Amino acid sequence: MMKRSFPIVLLLTVLTSIAAFTPAAGARSTTHDARPPAQARADAWVRLCGFDYGCRFNKKPYLPTPYKGNNVYNSGGFHQTATGLLDEGTDIRFWFTLQNDGDTATDVHVQGCRIPAGQHARWQFREIMIGAWKVPDWHPDVVISDRPYATWSWKVHLAPQAKKAITVEIWNKIRGVNKVLKCPVTVWSDARPGLKDTAVARMITF
Repeated sequence: MMKRSFPIVLLLTVLTSIAAFTPAAGARSTTHDARPPAQARADAWVRLCGFDYGCRFNKKPYLPTPYKGNNVYNSGGFHQTATGLLDEGTDIRFWFTLQNDGDTATDVHVQGCRIPAGQHARWQFREIMIGAWKVPDWHPDVVISDRPYATWSWKVHLAPQAKKAITVEIWNKIRGVNKVLKCPVTVWSDARPGLKDTAVARMITF
């Protein structure tokens, strides 16, 4: 009698063990289904628009140019530097995009570059404007700065995951080739002021 009941006891034991380790119907896996928390920090991207009127011209291989720096965070412009070749004596435009990579609204601060004192004869800011502008039309309601050499700064309130573009237009005033200027733009948020991100626009004359 004992020998015949053993398979039944073993079967009941196995079924009980399976039931104990099987999730209930409708249960979700926290490993794969849960959304990872967003980065509570500011993010900066940069893109070359082009040189001359309406950003129409640039030299290959830099055209077309995607944004660089989305979800990349560092203070040296590593993997978030856009390079543009511009002709002698022409203007060049870059678009910087600022994004709030957090789940709560916050103020995002922007610290722009300046023209070094030793290069005032070579380079000058035309204007820095809110938005992604292609043509050099004057829009006083969106101008952040039109000072030719000084540093510039700005602050914008952004909803979670929201972004805002800035156009930086720079003029190479004197003819000459292989002249280089770097314009770093640094952003940070009130939510995480210690976490800064820097995107860089780099200009080379040909």
